[in-house]
Amino acid sequence: MKKNLVFITTDHQRADTIGMIQNSKEVTPNLNRLAAEGFDFKRAYTTCPLCVPARTALATGRFPTRNNVVINDLKNIPEITKNSKTIHEYL
Repeated sequence: MKKNLVFITTDHQRADTIGMIQNSKEVTPNLNRLAAEGFDFKRAYTTCPLCVPARTALATGRFPTRNNVVINDLKNIPEITKNSKTIHEYL
């Protein structure tokens, strides 16, 4: 049987914003359901607190300092992916 993988990333998402209620309204109902039905990491870390370097690190398996992507600048991404096989290509 062929397996499926769903990888969800969010932008500006802190752990304490899951299950958040504002003005008596649930803000993240779908994420809350996923969290309740799945699992969570009690100690998870990122390679970089900036979006582009962190996502590039996930894609290539290399730290941002090795990718030379240390700021939120998309200009370098095509060059990085040209020289590295990404997880997208493996999948």
